[in-house]
Amino acid sequence: MIGDRARSGVVGDAFGSARRLRRRRRRTFAVLLAADISIVALIRTSHRGTHIAESVIFPGAGLFENYRLLSVGFALAVVAATVAWMSWGADWLVGAVWVAALVATVLLAQRGQPVVRGVAQPLRGSHEFPLVMAVIAAVAWTKSVLARLPGVRQFRRARQRRRDELGRSAASVVDTCRAASIAALAISAGAAGVDVTGHRLAITDARVQRRARRVGAIARWRFTGDPLRADQAHIRTALWLWGELSDDQAAGFVAEAGRRLAGVPASEAGWVRPVDAVLAAVALDEHGVQTPRWPAMLHDRWSLRNGHRPAWCYEPLGLVAGACPPWEHATLGALCRTRGWVGDADWAAVRRTVLGGAARHDGDAHDERLVAAGRLWLAYVDDEQARQVIGRRSVGTDRIAVALSQLARAVAAAARSEVGVAAT
Repeated sequence: MIGDRARSGVVGDAFGSARRLRRRRRRTFAVLLAADISIVALIRTSHRGTHIAESVIFPGAGLFENYRLLSVGFALAVVAATVAWMSWGADWLVGAVWVAALVATVLLAQRGQPVVRGVAQPLRGSHEFPLVMAVIAAVAWTKSVLARLPGVRQFRRARQRRRDELGRSAASVVDTCRAASIAALAISAGAAGVDVTGHRLAITDARVQRRARRVGAIARWRFTGDPLRADQAHIRTALWLWGELSDDQAAGFVAEAGRRLAGVPASEAGWVRPVDAVLAAVALDEHGVQTPRWPAMLHDRWSLRNGHRPAWCYEPLGLVAGACPPWEHATLGALCRTRGWVGDADWAAVRRTVLGGAARHDGDAHDERLVAAGRLWLAYVDDEQARQVIGRRSVGTDRIAVALSQLARAVAAAARSEVGVAAT
């Protein structure tokens, strides 16, 4: 249990403050977008202005005509910065690359067309940049299609199994903490056979703190102090459910949840991921803290549309987009169903995918998690056909899948006990 300070961190008018925060962020985004469009419109009055406008739209594009290596360098830098932003929340890095490319274009871009023997030459290269982006998009699409081919998937899994046998790979910190959180919920539901020692050692390992400190330093320049004082929802949730957070840290968790748009701490700076969010919300509920924003989020901005739920929420701009990977959608829905936050519509959305994963038997970790989430769903829905198909699939070895299966067995046993008591 947590102290009174933690409980007092819940904001009373959750819905009103969330709407105000959303409006403010939309206005900020609109102002920035209008400023960007205005800059492009104003400076596209000369050849040099055209190059500057191109670098405003994509960092370094305006340098491609005369400084191709530098332009390619900025392109690679913006890709790396975008990966760091989407993985760790380092949004400042994207802005730094954009400003550096813009300054370089202002300083280096030619003021007129190149002249050879007194004749102006036509401009080439940078004005075909949209074609380059189209080629990059086509390559990315081709790569995603090839990755789903049966032979390629089997090769990747065999390679991963060899790495596991040689002991060169381990579950990531994020997955380790997610599995520990689900295992803690399974214990709370009455599950037996949970590896208590293994989970506790895993979440208190030094690499967890190192990861938190590294991400905090890259994303928000937090070089000193407690690395778990903000964000890091997956780590803090697991530690809290296993009783490894101090009272001050637990109070900070609750206070931060009260300030957030989604009603839960972010996974990384600015980013809210679905599985981390629902586990944080369940942890708050386990400790008796009301989380009105999260159920509201599920039925509003994170609602089920066209059979999918969003894959992420970027809080600084209030953006919710993407499509949840199947195992995350099934897990999100099942965990919400255990708390009564959603009905059975999510099961109808993921049922076909769950049965497909149960039929494959190919050792893929994501399929194991998908099927395990399906087992948890079967504690609440009456679907005999799905029960038979899923029952023929083994649990597997993935930590998250094992923890979900343990939670499913505990919830199903509790449901049978309640039915038996009601019958007597």
